[in-house]
Amino acid sequence: ACASKNTLITSIIDAIGMGLGFTLTLCVLAGVREILATGAIFEIQILSLLSEGGWFTPCAAMGMPIGAFLTLGLLLGLVNFATKKQR
Repeated sequence: ACASKNTLITSIIDAIGMGLGFTLTLCVLAGVREILATGAIFEIQILSLLSEGGWFTPCAAMGMPIGAFLTLGLLLGLVNFATKKQR
């Protein structure tokens, strides 16, 4: 709807913004999912594993497709909770 009602430059800027926003969202989702699945990101251990004397036990389900849906649901719930206006 934006492209048909605005100029070419405005439409290009809107498309770039939408693309960057979607990319950022996917990166955050993947990062949180990777941390919950392995406790590490880019092979850097973020959460200390139970087998190494820490407290974190990796969740294998987070590395599967269902993990993406669970992570998305948790992140959406967290955003809704954080942005909810006080009544």
